[in-house]
Amino acid sequence: MPISLDSTAINPADPQFQPMMADLQGNILKGHGRDHTINLFIKFRAGRQALVKDWIAAFSRVFVASAKKQMEQTDYFKTHRISGGMFCNLFLTNNGYAYLGVPAEKRPTSPAFRNGMKASGPALHDPHPSKWDAGYDADIHAMILIADDSPQLVRALKRAIILSLQNLAIPLREEAGKVIRNKTGNGIEHNGYADGVSQPLFFKKDLDDEAAQLSFEGGHSVWNPEAPLKLALVKDPGGRTADSYGSYFVYRKLEQNVKLFKQKEEELADALGYTNEADRERVGALVVGRFEDGTPVTNHNDAQDPAKDKISNNFTYRTNDNDGLKCPFQGHVRKTNPRTDHPVFVTDDAAGDAFNKSKRIVRRGIPFEDKPRVMTPDGELDPNYFPTGGVGLIFMCFVADIAGQFEFMQQSWANNEGFVNDNVGIDPVIGQHPGSFIDQTWNKNWNDQSPNPAHVKFGFADAVTMKGGAYFFAPSMSFLNGLRVSSNPLLPAALQPFV
Repeated sequence: MPISLDSTAINPADPQFQPMMADLQGNILKGHGRDHTINLFIKFRAGRQALVKDWIAAFSRVFVASAKKQMEQTDYFKTHRISGGMFCNLFLTNNGYAYLGVPAEKRPTSPAFRNGMKASGPALHDPHPSKWDAGYDADIHAMILIADDSPQLVRALKRAIILSLQNLAIPLREEAGKVIRNKTGNGIEHNGYADGVSQPLFFKKDLDDEAAQLSFEGGHSVWNPEAPLKLALVKDPGGRTADSYGSYFVYRKLEQNVKLFKQKEEELADALGYTNEADRERVGALVVGRFEDGTPVTNHNDAQDPAKDKISNNFTYRTNDNDGLKCPFQGHVRKTNPRTDHPVFVTDDAAGDAFNKSKRIVRRGIPFEDKPRVMTPDGELDPNYFPTGGVGLIFMCFVADIAGQFEFMQQSWANNEGFVNDNVGIDPVIGQHPGSFIDQTWNKNWNDQSPNPAHVKFGFADAVTMKGGAYFFAPSMSFLNGLRVSSNPLLPAALQPFV
């Protein structure tokens, strides 16, 4: 009997979920966990369809990890403290499906996916594709994600893939990612703020582990990140089994002007009249919604310096800050995950909460740097290193509905100057606008509950620029393996050393 996508807190080892896990690509329901990645974008050569199908089938059989295999690798690492090895995903665009000759009824059905990210650009206020980095504006057919804790092995497999495809495909672009960690071991972005906090969780063990880590604040007593499978998974129309599922994959390169971001922080602090260090430190938390260490500003007016895996997450805005007196409504994490802030058209609490939870995305981003970063002797990012470009975030996420989740989040929340209340302004971090925009409202005093809190108007925007991207689909393993044309296709010679 096929599984129900309404299932939550699943045990992936349960026999009823094993067929789904074996036919689903890894990294969707749980991140792959490697520190180094390369995203390789390719366009297949005309007239090579049969050979390309054989290549995809052979490569996927050996290198693309199923969700089941990923869990086995994770268990092996926990038991033996030895890495599970290289991890790969293979994604296709709608043009990639068309190249392979897959009939329309066997392709993913999302209109946004079929039309592509360029078509959605005007509605999302994206820069015109002519301003994107080279390669992203081309006719991308596929993307291969390569991940490992060794950057040398990642680069070696990338070179082998390109060599094995030399007569079959054109490499359009590659983008390398590298995890940055702060002193407590938590991942951060180039602007210094904790990243990857508050993810939807699908597995019961992950929920239990996080609840235990958050026992100091009541576990999940206020905010439960539990998510149904349908938040990320859709039926793969090209799959070969009753439990063939895949997921839409959104990829965007977001360049960060760290110098401008820090400059805006200082200017906002000046506008608010802050002179002491604690108040000025809080300005960035108002912008992001969390302090650099991950402390939510809706809970505290200063950073709490949490230990690794102890970043506070058990809160809602209704119970902690319903009027936006601590965390502004335009704060980045409040805009993109409103929790219990209700859209203007929803009045019922339960309906509003369910609506917001249904819009969540499964983030898998990683920082990139096109130029070497500057580090301090103790391995931290140099606090005086403020690049104006060449660094940023490779934003990646899995969703079941591109338009209803990612595009809604970007268009109706991040870019929306109204949001929950009128005149809130755009998201100061990722908000995009076609021209002029209103200044956001910033309260001068944290949690000022007087009838007319003192505030200033200040425009915080444009420190992040979208440099290119595409919409992909992560097909089921049975679809990828089923592309085989030859009776016994061999793994390309260039890839043999990695097997």
